[in-house]
Amino acid sequence: MNKNKNKNKNKLDRAYIAKYRASGELVCKKCNKTYYEHPLCYDYVDNYGDPYLNILCNGDLVKL
Repeated sequence: MNKNKNKNKNKLDRAYIAKYRASGELVCKKCNKTYYEHPLCYDYVDNYGDPYLNILCNGDLVKL
């Protein structure tokens, strides 16, 4: 039973991740790198299979 609760919790957590658009030239408050320098998120891909969101240090997903 605990496994099902954990699976549901992960799905809910993923649904509430902040996703927004921003300039890639903005600077991250945690690491002082530009948004362009943050890694891509491969959990979300476009119709061609290419990732389009960057993961920021605070966990937000940003479309540049």
